[in-house]
Amino acid sequence: MPEDPALLSIFNYITPITNISFVLSIVFFFFALGQLMKKGSERSHFFLFVVFLSMAIQCISLWLYFRDSPFFEKYLYYSDSAFLYLVGPFVYLFFLDITAHIDISSKKIGLHSLPFAMSLVFFGIFNSLVPTLDEKKSSSPAELVIYLSYLSLAYYMARILRMLRAYYADEKQSREVKWLSHIALCAIVLSFCLLLTPLWKGFQYISHAASLGVSLSLIVFLIRYPDFFNRAQEESEEIKYLNSRLGNIDKKKIVARLDELMRQEKVYRNGRLSLKELSTLLSISPSQLSELLNSHYDASFNNFVNSYRVEELKSIFQTKADVNILQAAIDCGFNSKSTFNTVFRKQTGLTPTQFRQKTRSES
Repeated sequence: MPEDPALLSIFNYITPITNISFVLSIVFFFFALGQLMKKGSERSHFFLFVVFLSMAIQCISLWLYFRDSPFFEKYLYYSDSAFLYLVGPFVYLFFLDITAHIDISSKKIGLHSLPFAMSLVFFGIFNSLVPTLDEKKSSSPAELVIYLSYLSLAYYMARILRMLRAYYADEKQSREVKWLSHIALCAIVLSFCLLLTPLWKGFQYISHAASLGVSLSLIVFLIRYPDFFNRAQEESEEIKYLNSRLGNIDKKKIVARLDELMRQEKVYRNGRLSLKELSTLLSISPSQLSELLNSHYDASFNNFVNSYRVEELKSIFQTKADVNILQAAIDCGFNSKSTFNTVFRKQTGLTPTQFRQKTRSES
C-alpha cells in the first residue's frame, strides 16, 4: 500500500474495481481448459491455452496485489510479470499459425518462450534471496526485467495488429477483426503507460485498472464471437491441406516404409545418403519427403537421419567398451569427425568420450 496521500487515494479507489479480476481469472482459466478439450490443430489450441492461462495468472495476481496478500508479497511478487513474456509471443504464434499456413517448429516456439523461462527463473531466485517487500520494490534489476516485459508485449501486439490488418480484409470478418485490433492497440497503449511508472507511480495503478477493461473486452469478444478462433483454425487447416504436397500419397504407408528403411535396413549407415536418394527409395519426391519429415517428425532431413546414427552409437558404446569411437561413427554413417562430435553432444549432452566413460562407470 502506498504511503503518498495522492497515490493512496488512487489505490483505495481502484482496489474495489479489481474485485472483478478474481472473476476474470476464473473465466480465463476455464477458457484455457476449453482449449485442451478441443479437437483439431493441437498446436494452435496449445497457443491459446498458454495465452488464456497466462491471462488467468495475471488477473489473480492483480487481485492479490491490491489486497496486500502476504503470500503474494513473499513468494510471487513480480513473478506474475514473467507471464507477460508469454502473452504476446503466443498470441503472435497463434495468428502466425492460422495466417501463414505453415507448421511452426518446436525450436521457434522455444525461442519465443526463452524470455519467459529466463525471467521466471530470475524472479524465483529474486523472491528467495530478497526477504522484505521494501527491498523488492527498490530492486533496479527486477524493475528492468518488468519494463522489458512491457516492451515485449507492445512489440508483439504491434506485429499482431499489422498481421490482422494485412490478412483479414474482407467485409464478413471486419467487425470481429476491428474488435481484436482495438484490443491489441489498447494493450500497446497500456504497455507504454506502464513504462511511465518511474515518472509517477500512479500510472501503474491506473494502467492495472485499465488492463481489467482490456481483459474484460477480450472475454466479451470470446463470448460474442465464440466460433471466430475455431473458424480461423479450420480455414487454416484446409489451406494447409490444399497447399500440402502430401495430399495425393498414402502417408501411413510411406511412414511405415520409412520406419522399415531406417530400423531394419539401416540405410542411415550410408554416409552419402541424401534427401533425393531416400525419397527415391520411398517413391516420392524430395519436397514431399522434406514436408513429411517436418510435419510428422518435426525434424529436418539431417536431424532425422543423424538421430538414428546417434541411437546406434549409444547402443554400441553401451555394449562394446573398447570399440574405436571414430570408426564406430564412420560405420554408422558419419563422414566427418567434427559433425559427429557436434551432433552427438547436441543429442546426448555429452561428448562421445564422456558418454562411454559414463557407461563404463554405470556398468
